[in-house]
Amino acid sequence: MLEAIYLMAIGKSPRASTDRELVRTAALDDFRVHAQVAGDIATSHGDVRLQVDLSSGSSDTPAPSPPAIENDRAPRRIHKTFRVNG
Repeated sequence: MLEAIYLMAIGKSPRASTDRELVRTAALDDFRVHAQVAGDIATSHGDVRLQVDLSSGSSDTPAPSPPAIENDRAPRRIHKTFRVNG
């Protein structure tokens, strides 16, 4: 819970050096990954909705074919987007 709050407030994890470390490695190898952290904040100027999305690719990007050799896997990039009030 604290890591999610920190991610929304600061934009990065307090424990991971890269966004890729926030996603289980095996999931990146086999699937398109999407994770979302969202929260509502009450301020004196009204409510604010914060959202952070982490994904390994868009749905229109074809999934890569499995490599022939286990050690030959190319790292999948994590895309991070932020939204304030949608």
